[in-house]
Amino acid sequence: MSHEFLRMQKLSGVITEGEYNQKIEELNSAESTTETLNENVVGVGGTMNPYPAKKKEVYESAFNKFLGINEDEQEEDDAAKKALDKKEDELDKSEEDNESLEDRIKHHEDAIKNIKKELEDLKGDLGEDEEDEKEEKGEVDEALETAEEALKKNREEDLSEESKKEEEEGDMRGDGGESVETKRTEKMRNDM
Repeated sequence: MSHEFLRMQKLSGVITEGEYNQKIEELNSAESTTETLNENVVGVGGTMNPYPAKKKEVYESAFNKFLGINEDEQEEDDAAKKALDKKEDELDKSEEDNESLEDRIKHHEDAIKNIKKELEDLKGDLGEDEEDEKEEKGEVDEALETAEEALKKNREEDLSEESKKEEEEGDMRGDGGESVETKRTEKMRNDM
């Protein structure tokens, strides 16, 4: 099994993360054992790279070019960032060692003040969000009322147009708007 095959099994849910980690450890230990064995038997360092360099696909190179990523520059940037982080950590450590107890207390008090201020700002934002929600609900309710009024008005107009058409059609028949069937039904009711 390869690392990639195990990874796909984990992603698809065939194996759990614990099983995945265990199998990866077994694979890594098996690889290191065979590598050590080969080196000891041959008496020379490893002759094969366990992670062979893979040639980039055309689309990968094109995409990196599109993004303006140059791998050499990126590696240099990564190395520079790591060096800067290391230097900052060293400075922070030396500052901590040189700070007096009073300075440390003041530093922590300032940090607590900043955190409290951020919490107050977040509470204010939360209040604003609730107000915005109320305003939006009011706007939605108003829009619904307007839509219902327009729908009601439209229905009334449709009904009045239909009744006008019925009157016109009835007048065109010359029987006062009543159909023959309606007259028959009314006559039958009266006879009963």
